[in-house]
Amino acid sequence: MRILFIFLFVLISSSSFAAPVKEFRGMWVITWEIFKKDGEFLREQALKDRIVKILDDSKTAGLNALMWQVRQGGAVYYPSQIEPWGKWLGHRSPGFDPLAFVLSEAKKRDIEIHAWINTFESREVIPGTPAVEHPEWVSRDELDRPMPGAITLSPGLAPVRQHILSVVEELVSNYRVDGIHFDYVRWSEYAWSDFKELNPDFGYDSMHRFIDGVPEGFLTWEDWRRHAVSTFVRQAGELAHSIRPGINVSVAAVGQYDWGVWNGYHAVFQDVGLWLKEGWIDHVMGMNYYWHTYQRMFDHLVGGCPSCWQRPLQAGLDRGGRFTVGVGSLMMKEKSLWHEHPEVIRAIREADYVSGFQFFSYGDFEEMNYFKEASEFILTSPDL
Repeated sequence: MRILFIFLFVLISSSSFAAPVKEFRGMWVITWEIFKKDGEFLREQALKDRIVKILDDSKTAGLNALMWQVRQGGAVYYPSQIEPWGKWLGHRSPGFDPLAFVLSEAKKRDIEIHAWINTFESREVIPGTPAVEHPEWVSRDELDRPMPGAITLSPGLAPVRQHILSVVEELVSNYRVDGIHFDYVRWSEYAWSDFKELNPDFGYDSMHRFIDGVPEGFLTWEDWRRHAVSTFVRQAGELAHSIRPGINVSVAAVGQYDWGVWNGYHAVFQDVGLWLKEGWIDHVMGMNYYWHTYQRMFDHLVGGCPSCWQRPLQAGLDRGGRFTVGVGSLMMKEKSLWHEHPEVIRAIREADYVSGFQFFSYGDFEEMNYFKEASEFILTSPDL
């Protein structure tokens, strides 16, 4: 009897550990791809038809997840008590709740919806948006000048973080989204130029001015900036997980972690390795847009190690986190490399620490009428 019990325990344990991981097959869907068509803002039935088409196209392609943009520029695309309707709806309600509708329709098709928000980016300047209501929140340069365009709020300001956390709380409390996806969860990029007066670094704010020196408790501005972003990610992850245990909290990560000239860790102060290791997030979605062929993508993910994603992410992967690769379909179209899609996916699948991919973005697949053809290579691999 004791031997039989041990055998059954080992069998059950082995089966649980061997359970396949569902391959993440996703796509980013941008606001203007959803809410505007042929120069017209879509409303009511026309918008519902558009949403259904996007979901049907995604199902045809074999996708199982969509990053559905619900916040951009400090405005939103669902009824909110906190921020106004966004520009791609003409700053007014379309006559129904588009987020509730897409969630209902996606469930019928077994497609996950990850609510995609632009975190600190806040370029809309209409009443009700953060940049208008709180101009003191806008990032500033060394001369204490606020960003004049492509406005980003300072992650270093506690009121900024709290405002965005209130958006997260409203969203996750009111909608049963499968995930919440943080894009632009970073500082505005450095300008790699000798002409700093033409391309200033907006890495300061109204409470942390360049002239006052590095904030107390930090050795460098870079350490403070990285800490500020990580503080928000910790708070947002803890909040989302407390409201909805099991929700997938993800971030859009710059395509290189800490190597190369432009990378997440040093240029925009994303420490995604820490975030995944600590469990603040569940999923790193890379924006690996500029590796357009099999060989380039394979070298990026595997051949270039230790300058590859496995090194900084391994501790987080060991605790159950995920890393999926962002395929730059827009860039492949622009470079006449569209035909490389199957080979890029083959390279991704050969990296054993990667558990899927997501395409940027829906509009390019639609323009190329690629959904049926894409299914021929997307659906060729079983779950991992």
